[in-house]
Amino acid sequence: MIQKMIPSFPPNWPFLPTRQQYFLDVGYTPMQYTQENIQTTQVLLLVTPVLCGDDNWVSPEWVWRNYLLDVNPTIKVIQAGWDNSAAAENYLHWNRLPGDFSAFLQTCKSVGDGWVPHWTYGDDLREVWTRFRDGHDKGGFMDWFIVARRRAGIISRALAENGEQYTEMLDYLRAPDSIEAFGNLVKRWHRYETLLQAAPCVEELTKIAVSVAHIERGWEDCQDWKELGARMKLFAQEMRSIEEILDTIAPLFKIISK
Repeated sequence: MIQKMIPSFPPNWPFLPTRQQYFLDVGYTPMQYTQENIQTTQVLLLVTPVLCGDDNWVSPEWVWRNYLLDVNPTIKVIQAGWDNSAAAENYLHWNRLPGDFSAFLQTCKSVGDGWVPHWTYGDDLREVWTRFRDGHDKGGFMDWFIVARRRAGIISRALAENGEQYTEMLDYLRAPDSIEAFGNLVKRWHRYETLLQAAPCVEELTKIAVSVAHIERGWEDCQDWKELGARMKLFAQEMRSIEEILDTIAPLFKIISK
């Protein structure tokens, strides 16, 4: 029997030896999902809901559907779990593994052929995304992001034009509202980063995490206007990178008609 690859998600979900052997016996070798292997594989094993952190359950099914419609619409998603009420064609119950996996797979619909995810309990990942970006009462990531980006740009340009503005710009950066903007931007990301890991765009989220880590570094160790200007220039560059990535992945989290 020629073995085929079957990427699985999430990576923190362990295969019991019996389930690992089941897939091997029916001709599939489980492997961890990557954005590269999902573009060519025929089947994806999506275990839902996804446990994010210690006790946060997230339902990312529709985000995955939106993503796969773009990158691989012919793929068949096997949604796996323990929901006894699930009667969806693509749903696989761990305690009732099909005796004829090939026959089961033939009944499954591809993403492009109208696969409708079976809804599982947990926070809707699309709503998680909205809370992350927009928050409430101007408390979302983008609210703090816009303020911090503007201030980093102002300081970077001012010091590039005239280094004698160093003290003035340092005071501007030390102002309570500046500290609040930069601090809350970082806090907001860390608060939602774990939940967003249920999304398929893992590479993009990793890039955002790297950029946020650069922004998180303080500026009190800057010795002169050149160092502060360079730090703020770096901040501005990292924020442009974050904004570009957020714009790219935002459509995945929108409610798209069937």
